[in-house]
Amino acid sequence: MDPEGNLQLKSETNYAGLSYDPVESLIHHYSKEEQLDYLKKNLILPTYTINSSHYTEDNSSRIPVIHEALDISVSGYARVTGRRLFIGPNILQRSNIHFPEEKERKLDFQFKDEYREVDSIQIIIPGGYSVESQPGDLHIESKYGKYQSRIVVKETQILYYRYYDRYQGRFPATDYEAVRSFYNRIYDADREQIVLVKSN
Repeated sequence: MDPEGNLQLKSETNYAGLSYDPVESLIHHYSKEEQLDYLKKNLILPTYTINSSHYTEDNSSRIPVIHEALDISVSGYARVTGRRLFIGPNILQRSNIHFPEEKERKLDFQFKDEYREVDSIQIIIPGGYSVESQPGDLHIESKYGKYQSRIVVKETQILYYRYYDRYQGRFPATDYEAVRSFYNRIYDADREQIVLVKSN
């Protein structure tokens, strides 16, 4: 990341299990241009350019894996205000599930998909900055899933770790507030920011 908040992003992702199928279809049934269009629609980033994308299939084990490598230039990822940098350490994998307040739910919840997401992110920041504020470690565990996040800032590096298990199952409508709390806490945590301040 440069002092203006622009990000040169290199991402490596492994897709296995249920997440393998849509990517396998993407690389075998879509042109390169269509693949780029798909990425542009699904990346949750501000203004950006995809410089390159590459996919490799690995069928050497019982569960096949697709490796994805992306090189992306992101303009204005971090917000710069005076001497401060506002950075969201969770760059690519944010939950989009958010429940509103509801007076009385009638129908049960049925979560059909069960999956795991594990993310490790390293952000190299410009020199001369120190932490003004950052989110604390978070651990949530319930019958709906498990979520952990941790942020470490040292010298010119931000290290971010995220672990999310989503459990399948059918849950009664009376669980609404518990379900809402679980998913909304993850939604908020995925969007928290670190505030860095530049030394005089």
